[in-house]
Amino acid sequence: MQRDKTSSVERNFRNILLPVVYAWILAATALVVYGLYRPEDVLPNLEGFLALLAILSAPATLAISEINRLYAAHQEAQIQYEPDRLRHLMEMEQRDQSHVNTMDSAERLHKIRISEGEE
Repeated sequence: MQRDKTSSVERNFRNILLPVVYAWILAATALVVYGLYRPEDVLPNLEGFLALLAILSAPATLAISEINRLYAAHQEAQIQYEPDRLRHLMEMEQRDQSHVNTMDSAERLHKIRISEGEE
């Protein structure tokens, strides 16, 4: 059984903040669509709709900034460890090629010994 490798902060972020972002997007889209479809219903209650969007925008902005921060940290870690990763890949390729060369020479030597033994 594999353990969940996400931290409690990541789980809370995924389970709380992301739904708030989606709710804010949905509410803003619904307000715009409803305002275009029935402006006579939206204009008198515009302050209430804007208050709803303002209430949802604070956690939504927090979530979006946190996503950007996490993405930047991830990119920074990738950039930091890229030289080590490339060095490791080159070393593994050299070892692999050395192994292939050793096996090839051993195979050729074996064929030479077999052909000498037949004569």
